[in-house]
Amino acid sequence: MQDPFEVRMRFTALLRNLNASQTAAVKAAQLALKHKDMHEDLHSCILEQLSEDDGNVNSRANIMCFVEVFLEAARDGGQQALIQMMHRDLAEIVQLVTRCEENGSNINAPLVRLVRLDPWCAGSVCCCWRFILTATGPPQHARQRAYPD
Repeated sequence: MQDPFEVRMRFTALLRNLNASQTAAVKAAQLALKHKDMHEDLHSCILEQLSEDDGNVNSRANIMCFVEVFLEAARDGGQQALIQMMHRDLAEIVQLVTRCEENGSNINAPLVRLVRLDPWCAGSVCCCWRFILTATGPPQHARQRAYPD
């Protein structure tokens, strides 16, 4: 077993160096799934990276795309606890990704609308799209969808 501090530092470095490639997101997701015993700590790394003041729009967008890759890998690996933890904080994640810049722009909102998170919410009382719509407003061409209450 690796030192928890070392794993946290490696995961944080991977999140900071995420780019638009699928490979970078998969590598970070694999590390998180490999150390599922540290899932709470690694989950807090995601929130911390999104909360940093110097986090630019691109890095926040890349983390949002990582979340999609991570949830897919967790679902394929049968890691329901990880999915539930991400679902629990999804509203905060979306809010951090789409927070307004100093000039009042919110350029990550369209990206969040493109990331399909609803398959990982199957069976839950509320769907992730509710959080996204609350945080970013309705998409331009949204279809009417029924959600269980």
